[in-house]
Amino acid sequence: MQQPLWRQLWQHPCWSAAAVPPAAKPPLPLRASPPSPPRNPLPPTPPLTATRPLTVWAWDPNFNIYALKQAEAIYQKDHPNFKLNIEENVYSDIETKLITAATSEDYSTLPDIFLMQDYSFHKMVANFPGIYTELDNGGFNWDDFSGGKLADSTVDGHHYGIPFDNGASVMAVRSDMIENAGLTVDDFKDLTWSEFEEKAQKVVDANGVPMLTSSGGSELIIEMMQSAGASPVVDGEVKIADNAALKESP
Repeated sequence: MQQPLWRQLWQHPCWSAAAVPPAAKPPLPLRASPPSPPRNPLPPTPPLTATRPLTVWAWDPNFNIYALKQAEAIYQKDHPNFKLNIEENVYSDIETKLITAATSEDYSTLPDIFLMQDYSFHKMVANFPGIYTELDNGGFNWDDFSGGKLADSTVDGHHYGIPFDNGASVMAVRSDMIENAGLTVDDFKDLTWSEFEEKAQKVVDANGVPMLTSSGGSELIIEMMQSAGASPVVDGEVKIADNAALKESP
């Protein structure tokens, strides 16, 4: 894990297309079929028209939903009748609705596209494959995306999501606490995590306060791994026990 500390990349989501019958493909560059059909076939979906917009589930009106509205405006320049029906949902609600649709076998409640957290892809595709559409032949150049992002939405060699964001993270530090340890803010620039650990211990010893905190989830560890160009997903498979970068990150 020897990438500079400031080059942290936070985990950000991917767009995923809900499974639709081949005959009902929207006039967008998504040309795919579901990986394995559910026990009850999906009902026919009417074609997109001025009265049948493309429904999207997403969260964050200031970022994700704003981006959707901008994309809609761009697409409408050549397709004036195109409309997006954007429904705001926090991610926990999106996942609950997906699971409910799959377990009840009522896929009529699904949108055309939904936003997913990277870390949920593998468990959701594995448990509920009928929800998702393979995007392998959707006309995308997968080489344009970073390998770490693609690994999260690639299952058994197939693509089920479109990465759209790598958000930069920053670390704010207390200069007075650093100076109490005989260090300066400049000492914490362009560090590897190993170098950070060594210097941060001096700050902890001098102040009795840790430099990093966590809410108890896995976000911080995943962020540390991504900042080093690593991921808990390797070659489309979840790698925990034998993941060298993961062993270094705690």
